[in-house]
Amino acid sequence: MKLLGTKPLGLALVMAALFLGVSQRAYGYVISVWPDTVTMTTAVGTSTDAYIYLSDGRDTSQNLPLGTVSVSLSGSSQFTMLTDSVLQFAGYTVIQVRYSPTSDYAATARLRIQGDSNIAYVYLTGNPITHVQPQVTVVNYDTLREGHQRCDNFSIYNPNADSIWITQVTLTNNSQNGYSLENIVTLPAGIASHQTLTMGELCALATTDSELYGNLQITYNYGSGTDQANVTLYSGVQLPQTECVSGSDGDFGPTLEGTSVTKSITFTNTSNSAVSLDSAEIVSGDYGQFAINSSFPISIAAGSSADVSITFSAPNSSTKNYYSAIFDAAVHGTSIDSLPCSSVSVPLSASVYLPVVDSITLDAPPGSSTISITARAQRSLHAIFIHNAGMSVLSFQYLTIGDSSLAYFGSEGYEIAELYYDTVSPGETVGPVLLTLDAADTGTYNLDLTLTYVVNQAHKNGNVPLSSSYNYTVVAHRLPPLNASVSEPNAPAAANFTLSPNPARDAVTIGLPDGTSNVEIYDVLGNLIFQGTEHGSFVWDGARSGSPVANGSYIVRVSQGNQVSSQRLIFVR
Repeated sequence: MKLLGTKPLGLALVMAALFLGVSQRAYGYVISVWPDTVTMTTAVGTSTDAYIYLSDGRDTSQNLPLGTVSVSLSGSSQFTMLTDSVLQFAGYTVIQVRYSPTSDYAATARLRIQGDSNIAYVYLTGNPITHVQPQVTVVNYDTLREGHQRCDNFSIYNPNADSIWITQVTLTNNSQNGYSLENIVTLPAGIASHQTLTMGELCALATTDSELYGNLQITYNYGSGTDQANVTLYSGVQLPQTECVSGSDGDFGPTLEGTSVTKSITFTNTSNSAVSLDSAEIVSGDYGQFAINSSFPISIAAGSSADVSITFSAPNSSTKNYYSAIFDAAVHGTSIDSLPCSSVSVPLSASVYLPVVDSITLDAPPGSSTISITARAQRSLHAIFIHNAGMSVLSFQYLTIGDSSLAYFGSEGYEIAELYYDTVSPGETVGPVLLTLDAADTGTYNLDLTLTYVVNQAHKNGNVPLSSSYNYTVVAHRLPPLNASVSEPNAPAAANFTLSPNPARDAVTIGLPDGTSNVEIYDVLGNLIFQGTEHGSFVWDGARSGSPVANGSYIVRVSQGNQVSSQRLIFVR
């Protein structure tokens, strides 16, 4: 699937618009440049680069042949061209020029760019400056622990062609917390051209939980002048540490209704002494679906870890798709700040998937006025495929449902499924779109579906038609469970098959009915990742193009003639 909407213009088109939008010709292309005047400034003894963008106005998406231009530089030798003098390109390219002043006088130069059809010029001006400020490198701490001091070296780099002399280092602080300077070099201190000098240590001490801030001022002499470089200092302060144990991820992943999954959560002792876990419980949210299997108390040595086993049990008839709770345990011990340990909490979560009980195909345009789906549970999942049965290329945009109190798309009650298919060719089938039937009572329900589309074919008058729609009536049969003494009405024939194991970790065995079956496997975005004609049971290795598929849900569709069935397959690696 691809998102519809305005697509970004190619860089070549943007450059073409920038350079006055020259139209394509059979032989030879008019070249343009931007900018056509460049001013470059840097200190004597250093260098700086400029980039000039060159365009011939062509669309590179058309795979056009490369054109040839010649580039020459004239004027001051303080300018050099880092790009080749002969360039071949289609659309746009870049010319790089370097300015390296050797005196205190301004310099000029010119680029001459000759193409097949015209000549373009770029005028260069270089302004030397006497010196640039030195670069001061300091450490700003993200977090400081209250009552602890941290010190790191700070240094100064001289980017100038001549030496500078550091004459004074001044430090200002906020009133409560502070910075200090230690082991400063003897001043004045000279720094040769393009050299770095370690000045000493900048220390930060947090005596309260408020932030640290300050200013470091470097006074220096260059030639006959004096200047200053200022650096703003900032450090955050971390509150006293009471956390002693950290827990690993508590996501149990996907599971099916009526099944359970067990997970070990790892707890690591982050303090500098032994701690113990006690009074463990599951609280909040869906706490009744989670159970602790491990015994307590659990002792954990400093720097070590211990596992706690927890089981999530999905209800036989799930009323929702996502479950959550919190594992909470008291921690006995002392933190690295000599404070009592706080309790440890780990969020727990799990998802429950409904099995896909059948699949239907919507023909566009509709070939049948009614389509049937059948289920024996209050909540059931159905796969919808959309087939382009016409002669034009279509763009499917939305699928909407009239009454979301009986059925909805996905598992969260959405009334609209956003399709975003850019192009669907005649005869092509896309999907699946997952539909949840949520009918509390047995009976028959009519579900009104509307498919919104655009025809991607110009009419004779040159206009592309606006969005239109097809309407469908889906007859949903909500049947009682099989153990109930109620006869089942006529339902669409199905090609029964099995998936084992499901959920699967690596490979899955697909048990097919007798005869030849067509097997298709889709991901949740509707991408076809496997298709084959199989006989009897076979093993799918859970791979796509040689690589294992990602964890998650997939739709397995098996057909024999008019008999079609779909099931959801879950991978949990």
